Amino acid sequence: MNDASPQLTIPPLAKRALSQTKGAVWIRKWRKKNPEISKARQKAWRGENHDRLLPIRRKQALKHLAVPENKIKHLIRAAHLRALCKSLEFNISIDDLLPLPTVCPVLGTPLNYAGRGSHRGIIFQSHDSASIDRINPKIGYVRGNVQIISWRANNIKGTATLEELRLLVSYMEKNR
Repeated sequence: MNDASPQLTIPPLAKRALSQTKGAVWIRKWRKKNPEISKARQKAWRGENHDRLLPIRRKQALKHLAVPENKIKHLIRAAHLRALCKSLEFNISIDDLLPLPTVCPVLGTPLNYAGRGSHRGIIFQSHDSASIDRINPKIGYVRGNVQIISWRANNIKGTATLEELRLLVSYMEKNR
């Protein structure tokens, strides 16, 4: 009786996939054992390949921010950083801003929750972009003191005093 089992032949593509899988497992294990070296190598590679990565990152950021929930999460993170820098109280979450308005309550224009574009990887705002506003600027980002308004309305509100706005309205009424 012949106990020899038939020879199993593995197609070349399957061999390649199997070797890649084994290699990937080995790399993951090595990275886990050597996190400092791995991070240093990744940082060096990213620095050397910055120009290759930039368009990919821009595209990913625009795609990510095109989803309204992601845009609001981004706005909340940015507000949290501003609160930390200005030593303001912060205790809002996405639930405090829901439901998301579709129209700016100040100017009555439609709100845009998607990023308008980017320059060097930075997403910039347009006049109709959604923005988190502190109703009373002296109080921080707390429940009941925040609302979503357009970036333009928030910019005007943040930079102009009430007296300046009155003078501007008076001037515009006289010269129209």
